[in-house]
Amino acid sequence: MKMEYNEKFQQKFDSIAPIYEQISNAYTIARRAELTTFLPNKVILEVGSGTGVVSELIDENIICSDISFQMCKQSVKKNRKNVICCDAEKLPIRENVLDVLISAEMIYYLNNVENFISCSHNCLKNNSEMSITMFNQKMKFVDKLRAFFRIFDKNQY
Repeated sequence: MKMEYNEKFQQKFDSIAPIYEQISNAYTIARRAELTTFLPNKVILEVGSGTGVVSELIDENIICSDISFQMCKQSVKKNRKNVICCDAEKLPIRENVLDVLISAEMIYYLNNVENFISCSHNCLKNNSEMSITMFNQKMKFVDKLRAFFRIFDKNQY
């Protein structure tokens, strides 16, 4: 059974999926990809990947996953190779399969972070890596400013 909280965000992201990459901050996307470097030939999963806009900059074989079916559809339309539509708290990944798990700007949308951490831990091999990034307080102002400019359709900022 899906958690109500997760379902709320699934619907929110379903509604913006067609324009997600247009409204995403190019600088932030580039910085996330830049800070996420891994050795080649690793099995990598990005949880909460949206349309896979960051994933494609990291590795073309990365597995993208998102709770939003519409985000996953956009990923497939953009020729992302590996896309899984699933809830991060119930990852459909076998145990000890992943070398790397990435969660960028997603963890605060979860109903139960402990479920996500536990499930992720089970999917990871020994000596694997897990990267979790979160929005910080200083970025709240920037996000509000971006939202304000979107009202006036000012995408060049």
